[in-house]
Order: sequence, then structure tokens, then C-alpha cells
Amino acid sequence: MASNPDLTQTAQEWQSRFAHWMGLGNPEDLLNASIFFDMRPLWGNTALATKLRSLISTQAPLSPRFLKLLALNALQRSVPITWTGAIDTQDDGTVDLKLRGTAILWMRLACMRWRTARKRATRASA
Repeated sequence: MASNPDLTQTAQEWQSRFAHWMGLGNPEDLLNASIFFDMRPLWGNTALATKLRSLISTQAPLSPRFLKLLALNALQRSVPITWTGAIDTQDDGTVDLKLRGTAILWMRLACMRWRTARKRATRASA
């Protein structure tokens, strides 16, 4: 990722990109959100990731359209288990755990967390 020029952005550019994804919510934006919003800093200035996570935590609950599309996207994905209980693999015998495992879990948990944050904000302003 660090060698990809599209992914080497300033903090301001990442904030703008994240806000764009939450504002539009088209299929590519939802895919990017499910990949990048689950970030964990491994090295360097971890405060940069903290600021981005704060942006996500405050802005996502304010975008009902984004939350709805993210929830619908999560519901359309299936876990890699067959009706017999076996692991459903691709033709080469592998399983894409990011797409069919952690992405589903992350999207569902994120929707629940942001929905709760939205309810709390609504109650606090009433």
C-alpha cells in the first residue's frame, strides 16, 4: 500500500476522501469504507489514524443514507459456510476471509455502533 501513489495521501486528503465515501455511498465507496475504516496503525505517527477514526465515528452516524447502504451491503454478503456446514471455498480451494468473513462482521458491527451513536445524539439534543 505504501508504494501505491493513490494511497499515499496527507491527513487532510484522507479526511476528504473518507467524507466523500460517507457522503456518496455508491458501491465502490462502500467497498472502500469497509476496507479502510477498519484501519489499525502499525508504525509511525498513530495520532494520524486516531484523527481519521474520530472523523469516522462522528460523521458516519450523521449520514443515514450511508448507514442504510452499508447495512444493506452487509446483508447481501454471505458467510463462507455451505448448507452442510462445510467451508465454502473458491475453485482453487481458498477462502477470501476479508470479503466473506471480517468485512461482513465489520460492516454489521459498524452499523450497530453508529446507529447507537445516532440515537444517543438524537436523545441528547431533544
